Amino acid sequence: MSMQENQFNFTMPKELNMYYCGRRIKTMNHTYGPEIRTHFLIVYIEEGTGTLFHKNGNIRLCPHHLLIMFPNERIHYKVDEDSPWTISWIGVYGNLVNDFFKMLNIDAEYPVYPVENPEMIERILNDIFLYSYDHSLSGKIHCISLIYDFFAALLKNKKLKDDYVKEAIHIIKYNFDKDISVNSIAQTLHITGCHLSRIFKMETGLSPKEFIINERIKNACDLLKNSHASIKEIALSVGIPDPLYFSRLFKRKMGMSPKEFREK
Repeated sequence: MSMQENQFNFTMPKELNMYYCGRRIKTMNHTYGPEIRTHFLIVYIEEGTGTLFHKNGNIRLCPHHLLIMFPNERIHYKVDEDSPWTISWIGVYGNLVNDFFKMLNIDAEYPVYPVENPEMIERILNDIFLYSYDHSLSGKIHCISLIYDFFAALLKNKKLKDDYVKEAIHIIKYNFDKDISVNSIAQTLHITGCHLSRIFKMETGLSPKEFIINERIKNACDLLKNSHASIKEIALSVGIPDPLYFSRLFKRKMGMSPKEFREK
């Protein structure tokens, strides 16, 4: 059987509990939705690739990703043709679910999260599924404890969002003269480019791309004031190999050309 799901009937505790859990093994050409659920459904992708059709744009789904279906949010995804789809899922509820997702910086605006310790997550989800069939009181409590283990594993070595932003700013300040991008910075931090862009703007009011440009222009101003380097040399020195593009960018930011800035 390629799909199995089991209901979990235990009315306590209220702060973190589970409605059901399940798994799907090597299903071909699978699609889900469009559908809206009234509770959290957490899907872990063990095998397969696909596309989530999200309100903010399509998002790729890959192995070791979590897809979080938030309450009252439309979910629609399609697995790539001829891609075996192996997933596990838990439908959860309780006040702690919101708290844990906030700690992980996961929200409905970007509901895909890369898992850093897939072997541990896969083992815990498998244990949750197996213990969901144990109807004894101790079995039910053990199953609840495994859900705590699941979130603890996700939060293992987790940095706070301002730590990521501080590290990104540090990278930009010492590498603005190189060919850096939002994705290359995110890769260094082991997060997605979309995730970095979102938390960076939340913390600074600017996108990482805008911050990079500002850092380059700020350093270009210093060089224009304190050196006799040519415009071309200054452009290269701040990581912009095209002097014409540099001049246009400088004028847009400073309201005057690099030459006019130097003369003033």
